[in-house]
Amino acid sequence: MNPPAPPPIPTETYVVPPQKPTSKNWLLYGCGGCLGLVVLLGIGGVAIMYFAFGTLKKSDLYQTALKRAESSPEVQAALGTPLDTGWMMQGSMKVENSNGTADLTIPLKGPKGEGSLHVKGNQTGGAPWVYSELQAILPDGKVVDLREP
Repeated sequence: MNPPAPPPIPTETYVVPPQKPTSKNWLLYGCGGCLGLVVLLGIGGVAIMYFAFGTLKKSDLYQTALKRAESSPEVQAALGTPLDTGWMMQGSMKVENSNGTADLTIPLKGPKGEGSLHVKGNQTGGAPWVYSELQAILPDGKVVDLREP
């Protein structure tokens, strides 16, 4: 006896029609694209700020002002040591053809408290900065003039 024959294989083919995207899919793609663009713009903005503040912190104006604040006995007594700067400076600095102007407020932090450093100065012909204002504002509101006499 022969084993039973297998059932016949159907010769019909079934075609699955392509599915049209639903409105929900387009909504997700649209929101994802917008969100991606917002994230990229945010990252770009942070990178620009990081570069700008890094360049500013390397300037002679910033370095000299910070050294004078760190070496001031009054600032050390009020804020403590070591002295650190905050990340969010305010103001502007413009240097063009070895001439410059600056008006900055730099946050200062120490173990005893927080204050700020106000710097206003001019530079002509690449000469050292001349400070019209160089003041540390201490937590109690006292203003310490850091310009050299």
